[in-house]
Amino acid sequence: MRTSSAFPWMIISTALMLVALNAPSHAMAASQDIHVVPNKVHISALFRKATVSVSGNIPKNACATVELDGPAQDAHLVRKGRRGGLWMTVGEMTVHGAPSVYMWLSSPNSAACENPPTSAGYESLKKSIEFKGDLPKQSVATVFDQFVKLKEAQGLYGVFPKGLKVVESGDHASVEGHFTLPESIVPGHYRVVLSATNNGKIVERESADLFVDMTGIPALLRTLAFHHAVWYGLAAVIIAILTGYIMGLLFTSKSAH
Repeated sequence: MRTSSAFPWMIISTALMLVALNAPSHAMAASQDIHVVPNKVHISALFRKATVSVSGNIPKNACATVELDGPAQDAHLVRKGRRGGLWMTVGEMTVHGAPSVYMWLSSPNSAACENPPTSAGYESLKKSIEFKGDLPKQSVATVFDQFVKLKEAQGLYGVFPKGLKVVESGDHASVEGHFTLPESIVPGHYRVVLSATNNGKIVERESADLFVDMTGIPALLRTLAFHHAVWYGLAAVIIAILTGYIMGLLFTSKSAH
């Protein structure tokens, strides 16, 4: 009796083992459909901006979109308004769930792109970002638009409807595009997602990782600021004194001539 009752469990456990063994190979094969170069960006003292290229494959006649999404961060903002003819702070608000970086690219207009998914571009952010605090009388949509414009001016947000190049070959098409990471980007783990859609429905989706870290002097200053605040303050004072001393020498030597 024990042998007969144990036999079905042996079959089930064997089947689960086979599924587990096959799953990694399938995941690795899928991850080859998207390539991010470079997949690691180092912020040094001379860092100004970096270009990250993205390429991959999608089914033929599908609409391609690439999304760069950074870790969510809370932001505290102040509102400016006129009081007695002067511009001044009239309120404060907190933004929850906003990604530190968000960029979205799509392939040129085609029949497959006529009906993009409702979660495409900034529409996806409207569902995740929340505004709290002293909100203006305007609608939340207006506040969202103003927040996006602020991020776009900083180079952290961007939507580019024709930012991808698509070349069809056989049953698939190759996709190429690039992002420009601004100087203000923060270290962290970012995600790049390549999606293929058709008439508003996602037919394929692959993702890859992008890592941004600090090296050299910026990394040292960041470590001091977060873990050794006293030493960071002392270093800031010393740098300010040395800068003032050097500037004084330069202006003195010029005036002497």
